[in-house]
Amino acid sequence: DMQEVFTRMSRERGFTVACLWYWGQCLDAVIKDTLFNLRWRFVMFKNYLKVAFRNIKRSKGYSFINIAGLSVGMTCFILIMLHVKYELSYDRYHENADEIYRVVMRHPGDVWLGTDWWNNNPGALKAALLGECPEIHRIARVRRYGGVIHHENTHNIENRLFIVDPEFLEIFTFPLKAGDSETALSEPLNLLLTEEMAEKYFGDENPIGEILNFDGQYDFKITGILKNIPDNSHFQFDFLASFKTLYTIYRGRENSVEMWGNNNYKTYVQVRKDDNRENFENRFPVSVEKFSGRESDSKSEFHVQRLTDIHLKGHMNSEIDENSDIRYVYLFSAVAFLIMLIACLNYMNLSTARSAKRSREVGVRKVVGAGRINLIRQFLGEAVILSVIAISISLIFVKLLLPAFGSFVERELSFEFFGSVNLFLSLICIAVSVGLMSGIYPAFFLSSFKPGNVIKNVSGLGSKTNISLRNTLVVFQFIISIILIFCTIVIYNQLQFISQKDLGYHKDHIIIVDIYDDNLRTNYEPLKTELLQYSKILDITVSRHSPAFITGGGGADWEGKYEDDNTNFYIAYVDYDFIDFYGLKFLEGRNFSKDFTTDAGKAYILNKTAVETIGWEDPVGKRFKRSPNEFGAVIGVVDNFHFHELRSRIQPLVIVLIDPNKPWTIGCFSIKISPEDIPGTLTFIEDKYKEFSSDYPFSYSFLDDRVDRMYRSEQRLGKSFIYFTVIAIFIACLGLFGLVSYTAECKTKEIGIRKVLGASASSIVVMHSKEFLKWVILANLVAYPIAYVLINKWLQDFAYKTDIGIWTFILSGTFAFIIAFFTVIYQLLKAANANPVDSLKYE
Repeated sequence: DMQEVFTRMSRERGFTVACLWYWGQCLDAVIKDTLFNLRWRFVMFKNYLKVAFRNIKRSKGYSFINIAGLSVGMTCFILIMLHVKYELSYDRYHENADEIYRVVMRHPGDVWLGTDWWNNNPGALKAALLGECPEIHRIARVRRYGGVIHHENTHNIENRLFIVDPEFLEIFTFPLKAGDSETALSEPLNLLLTEEMAEKYFGDENPIGEILNFDGQYDFKITGILKNIPDNSHFQFDFLASFKTLYTIYRGRENSVEMWGNNNYKTYVQVRKDDNRENFENRFPVSVEKFSGRESDSKSEFHVQRLTDIHLKGHMNSEIDENSDIRYVYLFSAVAFLIMLIACLNYMNLSTARSAKRSREVGVRKVVGAGRINLIRQFLGEAVILSVIAISISLIFVKLLLPAFGSFVERELSFEFFGSVNLFLSLICIAVSVGLMSGIYPAFFLSSFKPGNVIKNVSGLGSKTNISLRNTLVVFQFIISIILIFCTIVIYNQLQFISQKDLGYHKDHIIIVDIYDDNLRTNYEPLKTELLQYSKILDITVSRHSPAFITGGGGADWEGKYEDDNTNFYIAYVDYDFIDFYGLKFLEGRNFSKDFTTDAGKAYILNKTAVETIGWEDPVGKRFKRSPNEFGAVIGVVDNFHFHELRSRIQPLVIVLIDPNKPWTIGCFSIKISPEDIPGTLTFIEDKYKEFSSDYPFSYSFLDDRVDRMYRSEQRLGKSFIYFTVIAIFIACLGLFGLVSYTAECKTKEIGIRKVLGASASSIVVMHSKEFLKWVILANLVAYPIAYVLINKWLQDFAYKTDIGIWTFILSGTFAFIIAFFTVIYQLLKAANANPVDSLKYE
């Protein structure tokens, strides 16, 4: 018709007018067709939405199970991902984060704390790198310094002062609130402090130009105020001092500041933006001998590590602060996805199990013209709607639980849903992804029904394939749950093993009091005598370190040593009472004694590992010396005790007497107290301490608390696994409960007939429970090897660990079986005890 009109109009009114009319008609048709399709799409969407909510309302119990499972799973997933995101954000706030590296050293064979990697560099490295690597833009050396700050009448221990090169503020993004960053660290004894420290020492006053005294020796002039350091930084500091300060501290031996042998610095470099960073990385490793020219350094190497990798991959000696571990990020991420997967499988299982309820709806829709793609959209849409409802509920839970969760993981986590576009989009993606993942199989399964078979009631809903899939999903859910149960049991056993293992020394009711006053270090006997007068103080000893964590040491010489033997020995500086105080056991020889004048400086007590490493059969009396001391004699051998964490094997240790003429060999009092009136005892100790050292703060801790803090990350991991395992089991049991409920509902008439024919309630329960519990047994068999491999890999971090015995397998399997049994038994008992008349009266 349009062609005829176009021909007539072209003849009567001209070709141009006819063309305009023709295209107008086409455009009008397209617009009307589009509007028509949109209108009916909206109508169908409205219909789908209405049907979805009707199904939710009609099946309240199953809808609750699905929404509860998804919302709990999403809550865990979001909380864990917030934690993971925070861990991955470390040091990324620096403007030049991708261009910053730290230089580290590897000393093959020089193993301390289980590694031969060191976060230490010589002072001369800066000039050498600038001359060797044109890619380098800036270099900053960092040295940690600590002491006691004296200000007016206050005396505080401050261990977070960094002495840095001026380039430090150019490499890193640490903005100043007050002061000039270009000149703030240009002179000796210049000092920057954070806002927190400014408020601590000066309140609301302006501290610029004020003086803070360190250790009664150095007067630092405040030249600026730094904004507080973000928590997601791999190092935290309260003060920055100029590098030239070191020349004041080392007055008379300034040359030692930049010597090759002075490995007291952390080194950070920033490469130029226009250079290929891979070229810079490919220059490493570099032999230390190449720079230093010393053959003694021939085996040592310089390496580089990206700034953003330090927090999760930096596990070296002399780290500035304790780092985390990338494996924990992987572990928590895996747990989050597994919990989310269990919740999705619940939805999938219940949807396919209840497919009979929707089969006639599918048949009718297909008869009136609905295509399979329309049905797939409908069922996926329903899954997404449930997911959106679930994530809305989970957001409330996240907001309520975040403070407690943040406190648990010891991180300042934030969740500003309306303040971040990225977070909003991420949550939308989570809701849609979970909805699609949960609903994709039910959508394809339900949309595959043929109308004729549905009407004839031969749709295959109870086919072996359908049932096998549901059973497979149940097995998979319980595999995940059993793995978590197994790992939780082993982690708990390992933590119990750590807490109960005999460390080789006494640690109960012992207070460690740190000594900062050099005068007190060189004259501690009067205070020791005064303290022992108190009846609640049982004993006292003085040493450089507590026996829980002895650091420092080096090489040694001994009788019969091979020239190429480079064994390192840890060293413990102790007084005459230390060994008896801590109950160390002698295997041979004697203790230090004041009756032997040569014991001071020329007597050594070794641990069992040291003797075995040397290879002596009769060590007492053998010649030994700690370099560069004079040769002395071994007077005794003590049994091994754990002076590091149980992750590390016991290393060779040499014990020597402290030297009052060398204050650095004296670090703390160890005070054994009565468990009675501990607060009163602490007050007495503090008062006496201040009498002898009034210009220095009193600082103490309990030894058993120090030991416990060594395993804080493992304790947190153990608690996490307990919580997440309980959640995973809860979600899995929700699904199993719903599945059993539906099965019992479908077999109401069968159960009624069996009871009429004489079957007992117990036999009906046993018959139907076997169908579910046998899959839990199968899940155990599959989960055991997977769980064993995973947890055994975690245990490899410990040199001393618990055994994974047969009881671990039995306990985890029994626990899962009992949980599944009680989940199943309630619904089956309810169905078995129902009156058969109610189910058969309409037949």
